[in-house]
Amino acid sequence: MKKYIKRNFFLYDLVVKILYILKGKTSWKILFYNTKKDLDFNIKNLKEINKSYNFSFEKINDIFRYDFRYAIFEELKKFYNNNSLKILEIGTFKGDFANYLAKKFKNSEITTIDLEKTDPRFIQTYDRSEKEMRTKFLNYRDNNLSLNNIKFLEMDSVNLMKVFQKDTFDIIWVDGYHIDPVVTKDLYSSLNLIKKNGFVVIDDVYKTEPPGTNCSTDSFLTLKKLNKENNVNYILLNKFVRPANYKVNPYVAFFKK
Repeated sequence: MKKYIKRNFFLYDLVVKILYILKGKTSWKILFYNTKKDLDFNIKNLKEINKSYNFSFEKINDIFRYDFRYAIFEELKKFYNNNSLKILEIGTFKGDFANYLAKKFKNSEITTIDLEKTDPRFIQTYDRSEKEMRTKFLNYRDNNLSLNNIKFLEMDSVNLMKVFQKDTFDIIWVDGYHIDPVVTKDLYSSLNLIKKNGFVVIDDVYKTEPPGTNCSTDSFLTLKKLNKENNVNYILLNKFVRPANYKVNPYVAFFKK
């Protein structure tokens, strides 16, 4: 029964909305939220990478849990075919996404950067203050970064233009600190470091203030500024297509230079 419901978008949407109401997570107004419109929005915007893009939610186990970051990189893989690329990731975290990129783009060099492990900002965030937890975190990350086509650098992203003076990249994945001044610096640096016809992809873009302290509207405001000042035509995708977007809606953005 669960499998049947998940394969029927409109039925699944209704069931999830009712469950949200019954659990007290939101008001009855969620029933009027058009979740399908979010899906259509994503399908339309993914065609900015691949005109023949044809998304089928029936092939996904749970459409409301699917992370559309992967849809973007799936299409970028098709766009570049099997070409050897230089890809930069700003913000390694646990190394999961760098590992994904290295496997998806096997013929490419993945450079991923994050703060030095002795940096107080590294130690004091994401439950890494205790030595035992930090060691466990680093071991997990090291394992993810052990693939031959991954190059890991410990550095502050504000120094990108100094470190990569002679380098440019085909794809830049911006997933570092999502608050100013860092995120604005990262986006301007990415614009300078990306090759002509290259893609910059940005995680966790919010149009309205999100809950918590790790994200903000800063990246969205910077993208608007880049559009006005540098004619950067950015495209937004809902990071998730789900009824919960009624309350908080994170986006993933990308632009082609």
